[in-house]
Amino acid sequence: MGTQHGDSQQAGRGQTDETRTDELLRKQTTLLEQQIKIVDGLLKQVRLLSDRVQKLEGSSCGPATPLPVPPLQPGASEVNRPAARIAAAGRRKSGPKSLTAVWFEWFCKLEPFAHEDRRRYHEMKVTVAFMRLLLPNGYDATGNCAADKERILETGREAEANIRVLLDPHHKKAKSYGTVIRVLKEMHEAGKLNGQIQHYHALVREGRVTDDSPPKSFYKFSLCNKQDLT
Repeated sequence: MGTQHGDSQQAGRGQTDETRTDELLRKQTTLLEQQIKIVDGLLKQVRLLSDRVQKLEGSSCGPATPLPVPPLQPGASEVNRPAARIAAAGRRKSGPKSLTAVWFEWFCKLEPFAHEDRRRYHEMKVTVAFMRLLLPNGYDATGNCAADKERILETGREAEANIRVLLDPHHKKAKSYGTVIRVLKEMHEAGKLNGQIQHYHALVREGRVTDDSPPKSFYKFSLCNKQDLT
């Protein structure tokens, strides 16, 4: 009789262990299903963001004409200039970034293309593109020594100063480069930067622009026929 009682206890424990195992398996399965749903949601968001960036790359003013790309300098490679690890930089909390700071970071601080933060990369790409247009004497953005970096920094200051001359009084003192670029986009769409775009093309043809940035890092501008009626 004692043996039967012991067998019953063992059977009960076996059933309890089996129940616990089933419950654990059920919880793990539920958790896995939840994680799969989360991953699917993130993938959809990434695809939507990618589509949005691709649309932003285009122009609302008609067929886009690529901004001419200066030839790479001897010894330069496709990956030795501006780039990314922007995600880590983007996570750092700081005050509004100036146009000059964006220019210097693009040419002197970014590692070869990682593009981990596509939105910030695109914003910087557009910012640098507008600054290129506002250097009427051309520029040289190559080199890595201290003197080269000082020259690049000074070029950024010149471009920012020229941009602020174009802005209306309400925006002349804007500290954030994002605010300034929004205004420049409106001016571009109104056809107010056509002269600067054409002049930049001429500078490149004349060899007065020295820039070993990879071709894909150059933002595409088009000439706009729409005029501001205000």
